[in-house]
Amino acid sequence: MDRSALASHAALLLVYLSGLYLLLFDKLLRQFGYFHWIILLAYLIVVAVVVVIRQIAKKKALTALIGVFSLLMFIAQMADAALNLPISGFKGTNGFSYLFGFGTTPLSSFGTSAAFTIFLVFNLVLALLCFVQYRKR
Repeated sequence: MDRSALASHAALLLVYLSGLYLLLFDKLLRQFGYFHWIILLAYLIVVAVVVVIRQIAKKKALTALIGVFSLLMFIAQMADAALNLPISGFKGTNGFSYLFGFGTTPLSSFGTSAAFTIFLVFNLVLALLCFVQYRKR
């Protein structure tokens, strides 16, 4: 296994752990951003299915597909923060303070901010590594 494959496995693991944390412990997401919660759940399920199929079928295009999904999730996360989602119903708050506040603002928590940041960064890392692997093969 080459370094980029090992790094992509590590990035995928961090994406999954942080995504599961958000699904299980981010109460505001579940209460006020249920649609976002469903999208996160669907994303994790779809990527897991594609990873399993990729391991079985050994198709190069599936690696790129994982990269595309990861890049789209990164873009969606940035859009959520910029559009004040999923907490747009609260007055005087913004998405950046909720998602990157690390407990310093009323609605943010350290765990949610850390998980969201890890999820954001490693979705981008995973996308880039998948594209590198796709080009190598």
